[in-house]
Parts: sequence; C-alpha cells; structure tokens
Amino acid sequence: MSNLKMKEAALIYLDRSGGLQKFIDDCKYYNDSKQSYAVYRFNILINPSDVVELYAELGNHILHHPLKAAQVFQSVCFIAVKTLSLIGQLQTETQ
Repeated sequence: MSNLKMKEAALIYLDRSGGLQKFIDDCKYYNDSKQSYAVYRFNILINPSDVVELYAELGNHILHHPLKAAQVFQSVCFIAVKTLSLIGQLQTETQ
C-alpha cells in the first residue's frame, strides 16, 4: 500500500470513527487559546481491530510498525489542520 493510500485510509478511518470531529474540536480549543508558537498535543484513539476490518494493510502497519503508522496519522492531521485552517500559527508537521 502506497503512502498516499495509507493516508487516505487513515483519514477515512478517522472520519468514520468520530476521531476527525474530535480532532477538529480540539484544534478549535487550541486556536482559541491565542498561544503563539506552541507545541500541540493531541490524543487520537485508534482501535487496531476496527482498522484491520476496514483496511487490513493499514491495520497491519499499525500492529507491526507503530511508529511509522503514527507518522501517517500525524501527517493526516497536519494536512487537515492546514487544509481546514484550524490552527493559524501551526508551522510544521512535528509541532
């Protein structure tokens, strides 16, 4: 599965599980705090068995390569923040 397909699968999973809406709500909270150049922390709950049922390759990636899978979800969240303009002062993906 290509990296782009993994990101697409992660986004679809987050949307279907309600994680994307929770992430958007958390971003609004951070955006309202008016901190500049802060480091943001998000907790995104992922059920590997649900992911395996939906996208076996992504679920396998989560179970066997959790750090790489975390990078995929981090990238998806960064793209969502930038695309939806959720946090204006966010500069980098690792912030």
